Amino acid sequence: MPELVRLADENPHDEQLCRQLMLALYRCGRQADALARYQALRRRLVDELGIDPGPAVRDLEARILLLPRDHGLTGDEGQAHRRRLAVPALRP
Repeated sequence: MPELVRLADENPHDEQLCRQLMLALYRCGRQADALARYQALRRRLVDELGIDPGPAVRDLEARILLLPRDHGLTGDEGQAHRRRLAVPALRP
């Protein structure tokens, strides 16, 4: 995850990187850090570019807020949550 943090910090307006980092943080049990990353991205986009984050990163924030903090889900329930939080493949 350190490489992902570095890339996200070097590309502060990249919503896809932020989304991937949010997901990684959440899956490591760091829900608060994931939500803080979203808030920092949102502030930066609004303050510097006058825009809000796109639907993909907003949706992930909403899902993180709705899911329980204990994300150590197993079996079918855990797989369903992971599918809903899946990160799409990066496109060139």
